[in-house]
Formats: sequence, structure tokens, C-alpha cells
Amino acid sequence: MKHEFSEKVKETYLPYWEEMKAEVKGFGYWIPDTRWAKLRSILNRAYMQALEVGFNEGWKFSLDRLMNIVDRSAFSVEVKELLRQMIEIQKTKIT
Repeated sequence: MKHEFSEKVKETYLPYWEEMKAEVKGFGYWIPDTRWAKLRSILNRAYMQALEVGFNEGWKFSLDRLMNIVDRSAFSVEVKELLRQMIEIQKTKIT
């Protein structure tokens, strides 16, 4: 099963890229030292957003695969139901 990234993950950096372009607009190839800290801050926020979105996507994908394994397992009906409930609880924690 190949994982496809959602549009939310693909567009994670776009707002930050636009913010960075606005921050350096008009400076050409030379960026004043005072702008570097601001640009670094924007990059750090973009990175943290990407980590959160990517982690949540990966965690949900893993839980879906785990649910598939539980469904195909030889566990008793009661055990399968308990595992399904546990997985669903974890899914509700994903933002």
C-alpha cells in the first residue's frame, strides 16, 4: 500500500514561503542582517508545522494499517472489538 500525502501536508510550507517572500521583497540578492533572524524564525515555524502535520498523517496511516491487521487476525471477536476500540480512541487524539 503506497501512502499518498494529503494536500495539507503538501501545502505545509506554502504560507511560510509567501511570508518569507514578503519579508525580503525589494532587497534583491542582498538581505540585511536584521532580516536573517526573522527569516530563520519563519523557517523554524514552517519546520515545526511540517513535523506536526507529517507526524499526524503518519500516525493515522499506521493506525489504519493496524486496524486492517486486527480485522484479518485470528483473535476472538471480543479481542478484536477491544483492539478496534483502542485504535479508534487513538485516532480521535489526532488533530
